[in-house]
Amino acid sequence: MSAWDHIAEARIRAWLRTPPAERASTPPLAPGLPLEVQLLADVRQLDRMAAAAEDAASAEALRRQASDLMIRLLVLLEGEGRPLAAKRFAELRYQRDDPA
Repeated sequence: MSAWDHIAEARIRAWLRTPPAERASTPPLAPGLPLEVQLLADVRQLDRMAAAAEDAASAEALRRQASDLMIRLLVLLEGEGRPLAAKRFAELRYQRDDPA
């Protein structure tokens, strides 16, 4: 499965867990978010999925996909002449979601 397949599957499962009365007709999308933000969100989602994976092979495959997306993100930012943004996005990958 590709990284996009894993992310789509996770989003579909989350949507299916919601009670039918609370479901939107389609899963919510974030059309206004910049590509950089979407890529970082996908990387972090893959990292969370790797941490929750049941076996080492699946976890390693998910981590590899997350790393590939992160490289794509960093290349995109560096190519646009935004090295400080690339550095910050690299830091954000490992930042905790909840302030603890």
